[in-house]
Amino acid sequence: SLCREERRMLLNKRAFQEAPWLVGVAAGLVGLWWRGHAFVPLPFLSSYDWMEYVPSAYMVTHGVDLGGYATWRNPLYPAILGTVGEAIGYNEAAWLIASISMAMVVLAAGLGARAMANPWAGFTAAITVPLINPWAEASRWATLYPMLTASTAMTLGLGAAYMRWKTPVWGIGAAAFAGLAFGIDFRGISLLVA
Repeated sequence: SLCREERRMLLNKRAFQEAPWLVGVAAGLVGLWWRGHAFVPLPFLSSYDWMEYVPSAYMVTHGVDLGGYATWRNPLYPAILGTVGEAIGYNEAAWLIASISMAMVVLAAGLGARAMANPWAGFTAAITVPLINPWAEASRWATLYPMLTASTAMTLGLGAAYMRWKTPVWGIGAAAFAGLAFGIDFRGISLLVA
């Protein structure tokens, strides 16, 4: 019927209008792989402070304190790293968690800029993430910072989407990632307050 054809045309037009930010996310993910070696197995642990996080992950996962666990740190990241690390190896778990986290930053940057401005702003934001050296390199880090960055970015990106489109799922997602950020590090409390 004509009504069905009109709906299909509107959907195609809408998809075409939204395409720039989605293409930007795809290009940002390729850039993260190219510049930061995201999702590329590393033969070694990487980051400035991995020698604190990996033993902490082991201690939290096994419920032992071998000395040196920073009790002022929240145990969520060490628990995740330790759980995944026990299954696939700590080195593999570290770069996989970091790569997924930084991929979420690319997605959140694109979504947030799209929500606050337009699809081309989303494109620009998403492709910019891997161009910032520390963010590209963070896709290999064995620290909590990629995961904290991802939960912060997702809180802000989903929050912007909620403010723009008023769909409850965006707001619920933003609240969940804010809670995750606080669980990862005490500095995530700033997201709960916002």
